[in-house]
Amino acid sequence: MEVLIVNASPRAPISHSKEYGRLLGECLCKTENVCVQHTIALREKQVEESVVRTQTADHVVLVFPLYVDSVPVTVLSLFSKLAQIYAEKQAPFVMHVVINCGFLESYQNNTAVSIVRLFCKRQGISFGSVLRIGSGEAILGTPFQKRVEAALNKLAQSIISGEAQTYSVQMPLPKWLFIRAGNRFWLKRGQKNGLTRAQMEAEEVKDARQAKNPKNTTR
Repeated sequence: MEVLIVNASPRAPISHSKEYGRLLGECLCKTENVCVQHTIALREKQVEESVVRTQTADHVVLVFPLYVDSVPVTVLSLFSKLAQIYAEKQAPFVMHVVINCGFLESYQNNTAVSIVRLFCKRQGISFGSVLRIGSGEAILGTPFQKRVEAALNKLAQSIISGEAQTYSVQMPLPKWLFIRAGNRFWLKRGQKNGLTRAQMEAEEVKDARQAKNPKNTTR
């Protein structure tokens, strides 16, 4: 069985999606006779390489982050190429999805999952399992990462067994605490870059830049 894991994050080389893909690959490789390949879908040549590799894959796992309640442009570029190559022939693989978002709730990913599902339906591509990760920008590197690893292991088993399933995971925190922790993180990041809270809360980025450097003007 060949499984192709495609990292379709706009920040692919340094993304959380890269780590989720790596962890999933480790889960899949625990089973004999499973060959895992990794690609990224960022630049045109990389997208083309990913599409070419789908022709020999039994399963394709699309890993990406939520962008404005939807899929990022990198996924759309991949879809465009897939639509071309499978316009007149049946896709040989089953497509699965691992999607993470910065929101606490995993259900925030539902619209993006529906977009992928609709694309597969229109192109005649079999749709398989889904893992929706909430608080995906924060959960890695914390004690709660074990929850993600357990969910990825379940996803791997569903891919291997051929039983389509939908899984969800998120940090087990009340929303108010998650928001407070997030605010603290970004305030520290702002301080590191010489920005105050007031500057970070400015309605427009240029306002914050001018507040920091009053002599600068926009031309």
